Amino acid sequence: MIMNSEEFFDFYEILGVEDTATIEEIKKAYRKKALELHPDANVNKNLTEEQLTKMREEFTRANVAYKTLTEEEEKAKYDQKRKEHYEKIRRQQEAKQQEAERRRQEEAFRRAQQRASYSWDYAYHATGFDRGTYERQNRADETRSNTQNRSRTSSTYHTQNTRRQESTMRSQTQKRASHKKENFFQSLKRQYQEVRRDEKKYNFKNRHQDISADYYDAFADKVTSIPKEVLYYAGSGATHVLLELFYQLAKLRYLNKDAFTKFVIRNRKLVTAAILVGVMVSTGVFQADKTPTGAIREGEDLAATTTTTIPNEEELTLNRYYKIESGDTLSELAEEANISAEDLRIANGLSSSTIYQDDTIKIPYHIKSEELKYYTQKIQAEGISLESLAKMYETDVDTLFRLNEEAIVRLEDGLYALTDELVVPKFITKAELKDLKAQQDKTY
Repeated sequence: MIMNSEEFFDFYEILGVEDTATIEEIKKAYRKKALELHPDANVNKNLTEEQLTKMREEFTRANVAYKTLTEEEEKAKYDQKRKEHYEKIRRQQEAKQQEAERRRQEEAFRRAQQRASYSWDYAYHATGFDRGTYERQNRADETRSNTQNRSRTSSTYHTQNTRRQESTMRSQTQKRASHKKENFFQSLKRQYQEVRRDEKKYNFKNRHQDISADYYDAFADKVTSIPKEVLYYAGSGATHVLLELFYQLAKLRYLNKDAFTKFVIRNRKLVTAAILVGVMVSTGVFQADKTPTGAIREGEDLAATTTTTIPNEEELTLNRYYKIESGDTLSELAEEANISAEDLRIANGLSSSTIYQDDTIKIPYHIKSEELKYYTQKIQAEGISLESLAKMYETDVDTLFRLNEEAIVRLEDGLYALTDELVVPKFITKAELKDLKAQQDKTY
């Protein structure tokens, strides 16, 4: 994936970034490069076949560069290969220079011999070399070259470290200078990106996988009956909730370290929760409602009492175009999609809850973020258009775009995939979802 044994490509140079670039900078550079080189984006430029072939090769190299530099293990291997490659080039250049100097001296000595009719005495007076001196000088040059190489190798780390420190100081100085030129919105955007970068280092999924693993190690062997199993799962849920609450509260320690805006961004969930609680208390939402459950207040329209399922920020909507089979009911299909039957009826413009076999309806699945991995899968989609891919997996192009925002680009004439590997929806039943969760819990 990095390179073959005969040819080497500098992936940083291909993407136009420094070898100290972050993952976000590499992704940004790759998207820009992909838009320039994507075959579908250059159809109307009247390019020759040779130019198109060259552009395809550059696009392929950019893809390989992106995949290599965004994977930690591959990037580490490539950086080592790159370092060895340039070190090899440097040694080859030094060897060529030394060889050229040796040949120059030999040529001068040979010409001096010719002018003196191959007289060693005259050659010695003309060039300062005789046969013995010439051979001794060769050995001395070889010894000196080896000593210089060892000295150069021992000082390489110190030189690189010094350059790295100078580069870091320049970078910090440039950042401070650029921060002074920022307006409020640019500063807000930068601070948000810094907070998000910190949060991704230990995200929600990783935190709760660690909690599950620790809880399983501590209590799984003590579950010997059904009541204990119930207590086990109840305790697991409570542990997840409490530790997540402690994690969010722990962010308050940045009060003296962060600027006010950055502190608010870092604790945005707690701030939002506090605001919502304040609004609810002030508007009397928590007061008891004396109207009986299910009763309609006087003067209230029946249509206004119909509940509507709205996906929240922690959910993603995946559209499914389903062909109705014998025995299907609207309420069962709505339950599998985590929406109400009324919402499903309205979404498809149906006058009643009656559905007919072989008709195709649109079912918006509301998937929780932590369950999204069960409803998706990665495939190789080389040579398949997004429209054909959407039809194969009972969905639409917009859903594919939401699942692959970094791998699909929107151009003036439509959407195009930048890579062959894409994420597609996998619509499963609630029973299948329950089985998959149970299997995962066993692995912990």
